Amino acid sequence: MSASLASFSPVFPFLPVSRVPSYWEVMTVRQGVAVALVALVLVGSHLKPTQAPCSTQDGQPIPCIELEPALKQIFVIDHCEAISGLTCRIQYNGKKPLPSEIFFYDMDSSGRQLCKPTRLTYPRLSPGQTGRATFLDRCDADPDHILLKGKWSGPYKSPY
Repeated sequence: MSASLASFSPVFPFLPVSRVPSYWEVMTVRQGVAVALVALVLVGSHLKPTQAPCSTQDGQPIPCIELEPALKQIFVIDHCEAISGLTCRIQYNGKKPLPSEIFFYDMDSSGRQLCKPTRLTYPRLSPGQTGRATFLDRCDADPDHILLKGKWSGPYKSPY
């Protein structure tokens, strides 16, 4: 090992060996790392993996799409485009049966419903299959997010 490398602390490479870091300097660095890790965990816990992005692939802003827990287990919704209202890719994993109907609710930023629920237009999907779902805007409101809720009252009912 060369003399220049040996003269620096392996714990604090920016400090020469002749200066031993105090207990408080060591604890400050450790606390800083711990705080940074906690911050990353907290930020990560607020991300919703089952929520579709709040902008199109072109960057055009759209309402965030949120699924109720029962729908989160069976659907992934992504790749939204401003076509015929809002059209998104919907993928069904088959873990549970398809709901009879799916309704969407336009919601404001405080979680209040802006207008009557609207039936989601989507095809009958087999497990592993992907299709297109259309959110036809029947409300003049500008929603912050769209909440999807399923209704299981028998077999799938075609919205077409």
